[in-house]
Amino acid sequence: MNNPKAAQAVADGKAPLDYLESAVCDPSEARVMFSGAQKYGRRNFRDSTIKATTYIGALRRHVNAFASGEDIDPDSGEPHLAHIRACCAVLMSAQDAGTYHDDRGVAFSITPQYQRGVDELAEELAADARTGANCVFANGCPHGGFDPQRCDGLCGVV
Repeated sequence: MNNPKAAQAVADGKAPLDYLESAVCDPSEARVMFSGAQKYGRRNFRDSTIKATTYIGALRRHVNAFASGEDIDPDSGEPHLAHIRACCAVLMSAQDAGTYHDDRGVAFSITPQYQRGVDELAEELAADARTGANCVFANGCPHGGFDPQRCDGLCGVV
């Protein structure tokens, strides 16, 4: 970095906004945000409470459409990726404004007791697979008995 002012900005922890792909992303995202403003009011998400799940649903719809090979949203004519960016911007802006309502639900946490049970079950299954103890064919195994070279021991016959 040759520019001392740029170096100081980084040292001060300022976001390097020049790293954003604004030439590509901003126009599409701006059109998506403009469309939302026409429907709901400009920056309504900073004035009124929004639910996280509303935008999570929209994000999922746009990600699924994009993942399925659809680049352009048929309703808006804008890229699904621009809708995804706009949804993220709305969520982050609402968090900043204090208008974000986190209704995502309770996060699932695994208790140590539950984890021990999972570990024990995994070990039992691994032991059974090594010995063929749970082979559904038992003595009538199509391999002529448990053969670790040809059978997984749980008789997903291979």
